[in-house]
Parts: sequence; structure tokens; C-alpha cells
Amino acid sequence: MHKFRSDGLDPAEAIFGRPDFAAIAEGFGLCGANITCLDQFASLLRNYEASPGVEVWNIAISDKVVSIMHAWQSRH
Repeated sequence: MHKFRSDGLDPAEAIFGRPDFAAIAEGFGLCGANITCLDQFASLLRNYEASPGVEVWNIAISDKVVSIMHAWQSRH
């Protein structure tokens, strides 16, 4: 959506919600976690390193964040 906004387009065309990838992972028998705070990473990483399994970490990124490359290209 951030690219839509910077290009002057209506971001409503790209809005479809935020799926809960952690819940989807758990539905397949994997470990899943919703990360809402940077403080969660240390314990999640320790648990991941101690286990042989697969994990899915669901990290929501703000739709207001623009990549450095896209911001640069938009100005030139």
C-alpha cells in the first residue's frame, strides 16, 4: 500500500486484511507466534534454536513504511 500511496494511487485496491499466519501454521501442526514487540524475539529465538521443528513468526509491518529503494526512486 505504501507504493500505491507514493505513486498517487488509491491503496484501497490493495487492502485485503491481515491473515494470522501463526494460527495457520498451528493448523498445520507447526509452532506459530504473533510478534507484536521486539522484546519477543530473544525468547522465540532461544526456543527455536532448542527445537528441531519449524516455526512461523507472524510480524505485521506498518503499511506506512516505504522501502529505501522505493523512496529514492520516487524522488528521481
